[in-house]
Amino acid sequence: MSTSSSSSSIDSSSSSSIDSSSSTSSTSSITIIESSSTSTGDFPTYGTTYYSNCKDENSITNPIIDNDVRMQFSGFWEKNWTSDTRNTNGYGIRKTANSLSSIFCNDASRLFSMSCGYVGMVLNFPFNIVKGTSQKLLDDKTTIKQSILWGVDVSEYNISQPGILAEFTEKGLEFTIWTSESFFTMIDSSSSVNANTDVFYEFAWDLNGIKGTTATFLLKRDNSIIASGNPPILDDSIANLNFYTLNSSSAYSNRECTLRKLVIYNTIPEDLI
Repeated sequence: MSTSSSSSSIDSSSSSSIDSSSSTSSTSSITIIESSSTSTGDFPTYGTTYYSNCKDENSITNPIIDNDVRMQFSGFWEKNWTSDTRNTNGYGIRKTANSLSSIFCNDASRLFSMSCGYVGMVLNFPFNIVKGTSQKLLDDKTTIKQSILWGVDVSEYNISQPGILAEFTEKGLEFTIWTSESFFTMIDSSSSVNANTDVFYEFAWDLNGIKGTTATFLLKRDNSIIASGNPPILDDSIANLNFYTLNSSSAYSNRECTLRKLVIYNTIPEDLI
C-alpha cells in the first residue's frame, strides 16, 4: 500500500520474531472443529463479535455469532465444499475473478476497536503462496499488484488514518496499522503454501501488549508466529468506518479464493499464544 505518512516496517525475512521452522509448508496442519481452542482455528464465545462457518451466502448475513454487527456481502459467492474435513467442517464459499465479491460491515467498531482486536481466516487459494504472497499476483502483468485479505477504512486499495490493512503485495503479506500515534507495516516475505491447501491466518493487535509476547501487533500462519512488532497504537475511533474482507468498496481486488471460516474478536483470544 502507499501513503505519504512517515512509516516504519518490519520484513519477516530478517525479523528476529519469525519462527523460521514454519516458513514453508506443503500441507496445513490446523484442525478446526466447532468447539475447541482458538489456536486450532476455533474460539470460545467470550469476546467473539462475528463468526461464520462459510457454509453459503446466507451464513455471511446470518452467522453463528453475531448478526447484530450487520455483516453484508456483494457480488456472488459459490459453495465450495470439500470432503476433506481435517482443517474445517468441509464448508467454504468461493469468489471468482469475475464475481466482484466481498464481505463487509459499514461500522467496524461493531467488530473491534483500534486499541484491541483479532481477525482469523481460513483461506484456500488455487495458486501457490511464495515469499509470503500470491504467485498469481507476482505473475500478473497488469498494474494490479495488491490483493486485499481484509481492512478497515479501505478505499480502492489503500487505507486512511485510522485504519488497518492485510494484503498480498509484491513484497509479501503486509499487515499495516495506522493510528494518530504511528503508521506501521509488518511483512511476511518468507512463507510458502501449496495451491489448494487450507491456510489459517491470524491477525491480532493490542495497545497494552499481547499477553505472552512483547508485541502489540502480531501475525500468525497455521498456529506459528511469522511476524510481530511493537508499534505505539492509539484508540482512535473507527465508528462508521467500513470493514472489508477479500475486496474493497470499489471491487478492485478480485483474486479467486475460497473462504472457509471467518472469526473476529474485540479482544485477544486467551490461547492465541
